[in-house]
Amino acid sequence: MKKYPSTPEGEVRNEELPGLNEEFGKLRLRFLSLSGEPFSSELNRVFESFEIPEVLLGPPIFRPYGFDHEFAGRVRGWSEDGDVMVLVGDLGGNKSEFVDELVYRPMVVMSSDGRSGCPFFDKHKNRGKVSYLGLQRHLMNGEAAVYFDRNSMSLGQLRANISESEPAIRDSEGCVLSLSSLRSSDFPAKSGGGVSGLFIEEACQLTRYFGISDQSKVLWINGFDEDPSQMNHAADVIAQLIWYFLDGVSSRKKDYPIDRSQLVEYAISGIHNLDSVVFYKSKLSGRWWFSLSEGYDPLSLHACSFRDYKMLCDGEISDRILRFLDE
Repeated sequence: MKKYPSTPEGEVRNEELPGLNEEFGKLRLRFLSLSGEPFSSELNRVFESFEIPEVLLGPPIFRPYGFDHEFAGRVRGWSEDGDVMVLVGDLGGNKSEFVDELVYRPMVVMSSDGRSGCPFFDKHKNRGKVSYLGLQRHLMNGEAAVYFDRNSMSLGQLRANISESEPAIRDSEGCVLSLSSLRSSDFPAKSGGGVSGLFIEEACQLTRYFGISDQSKVLWINGFDEDPSQMNHAADVIAQLIWYFLDGVSSRKKDYPIDRSQLVEYAISGIHNLDSVVFYKSKLSGRWWFSLSEGYDPLSLHACSFRDYKMLCDGEISDRILRFLDE
């Protein structure tokens, strides 16, 4: 296996790697592992057998890291510089500046029970904007109302129309994917979360949606056991999830920040005593936004789908729009 240069701390510098595709400008991708050397090596081995995503010129290389105070500060700096990070593994009981930073960022958490795998983040989730996907009410210990009051989707809602999750993901800078959200038959190495959950293919679609977003910066995959008997399968599943995220990054249309000249506007009024609701469709990506404000203000745009527009045309108000009307 080809060895790539690294710093004394083990940090792989992407600018020194043949893995950064210059076509994507200054975008830098960093691959970090909180798992042990055996699992990190297995993850790298699996990636070497995959086709290389277009955003890279070589396979991603994961190195084990200790999550100390100094490293947490570097992670925050990378994010502020516009780097994209993929983090694999569990923090355990550690709390770091990195987790503090996540609390304040728009986040999406894919989890069966609403738990992110980081107690500090879960405790302070109300300090930020968090969407939850793949929730299963019977696992939520009476807290379902707290989570479903947000821009969230249950496992059943995802199953019914997974494309409707894209607007809930689009504005998120970080994604925590707890593998408790997968079916145990698809992923026996999951930590908790019961037997039901997402199929691997559905989870790959969700990570691809996150990659397509121009705002995505941190993909953190956790919630799995590094059992040697399950290591090969676990590494293969996690590598697939990351591959589809990188494929999404490769497919970005760069329509954010939103340029009004690249939007088609549709105004609808007279529905259920609502003032005018203006929908905007991107000419670059075909994605939709809506606004309840008078006049054009890019800061007032909310991600939505064609279905939200179609429902309002038919005289119905979607749950997504209702949430903003209630605020």
